[in-house]
Amino acid sequence: MGASRVTAVDAEGTSPDPVAGPHGGGRVIHGLAGARDVADRSRSRRRKRSRAPARPWQLAVVGALAVAAGIGVAAAGPAPTGWGPADVVWSVALGAVATVAGSRARRWSVVVCAALAAVTANGWWFLVGLAALAVAVVAATGPRRNRVLGAASVALAVQALVR
Repeated sequence: MGASRVTAVDAEGTSPDPVAGPHGGGRVIHGLAGARDVADRSRSRRRKRSRAPARPWQLAVVGALAVAAGIGVAAAGPAPTGWGPADVVWSVALGAVATVAGSRARRWSVVVCAALAAVTANGWWFLVGLAALAVAVVAATGPRRNRVLGAASVALAVQALVR
């Protein structure tokens, strides 16, 4: 998205910026105080949270969890397409992509995913869903988001959900 330009206009409708006049394309705010308020609010909305870059060991562990989750989902034997080779590819992709997404997701969404897995799992896979929920709660109660715990929780939850 392009940045919106705010220009102050005095009571007569004239602007010190000739481009931002009534037809100049910028957002025109009447009165100087209003322009400052809107500019301050728009700057605060654009501010993004800084995210610490992943360390190499975290990327390696998340990658290993993604591969293991993909193999686990493929071993469950789902048949999304009905054609063997495509089923394996889609199953591995589901496990791997969900695990990587869990490593980057917000903590509350990982808890929701694990809770759904614990509630909907069949048989003894219910215990795997509970383990996913336990890992997610541990990750959520920490002071910072933990990529490895998020990935582990979603990897376990996906295993419980596909069976």
